Amino acid sequence: MGSCYNTSVVNAPIAAVWDKIRNFHKMDWAAGVITSVEPVGDVPGDEPGAGRVLNEAIHETLRTLNDDDYSLTPSTTVPARFPRTTSATISAKCG
Repeated sequence: MGSCYNTSVVNAPIAAVWDKIRNFHKMDWAAGVITSVEPVGDVPGDEPGAGRVLNEAIHETLRTLNDDDYSLTPSTTVPARFPRTTSATISAKCG
């Protein structure tokens, strides 16, 4: 399996960035890319186990959420025509 590393620089305090991205059921920060977010199940968006469907096609489950190091890890399953499951860690860092 291949790997990929992406980074973006956001000119804002880390707490403000984390507050915007930590709720798994909210994707308003990705407007224009994510057109719909449908929460799945009863787990709140700030707890591991939360589920969502993005753009009516991409199924994701929140595996980890760590407020101490500003990181979360979703597991992603793409549509059947491209069957695969991936996992990535998303983190915010000062620097």
